[in-house]
Amino acid sequence: MFQITQAALPYLQGKERSDIVNISSVWGVDYNPNLLSYSASKFAVEGYTGGLRAWGLPRNIRVTSLQVDKVDTNFRRNLGNAGVFPDEKLRRMLTPKDVSEAVCFVLSTNSTAHVSYMRLDAPLWYQLEK
Repeated sequence: MFQITQAALPYLQGKERSDIVNISSVWGVDYNPNLLSYSASKFAVEGYTGGLRAWGLPRNIRVTSLQVDKVDTNFRRNLGNAGVFPDEKLRRMLTPKDVSEAVCFVLSTNSTAHVSYMRLDAPLWYQLEK
């Protein structure tokens, strides 16, 4: 993330408006004792994004953190046993389309508005079975 941003900044600076959307996780703002390393890495993304936002805004570079909950992706499906979920749980996850639509929303906002962060939860995941 740092290296890609560093490479892109010369092209983003000096424009009327530029946007950076960093994809993070809800575990970068919440705590999960079963995901300590993952959570720590996402807290780092949140800290980096916040610092980059403070640096970028005076330069017309808007920086957003998109914090996502569980997303049903091929990456998740290739995690072995850790990525195995019943179909009912998979259907309750966010989809890649949900994430891409959120990015499009952030990018479509007027220049007078700035979405600092957006959180996408998978609320159906947490509903009790009947």
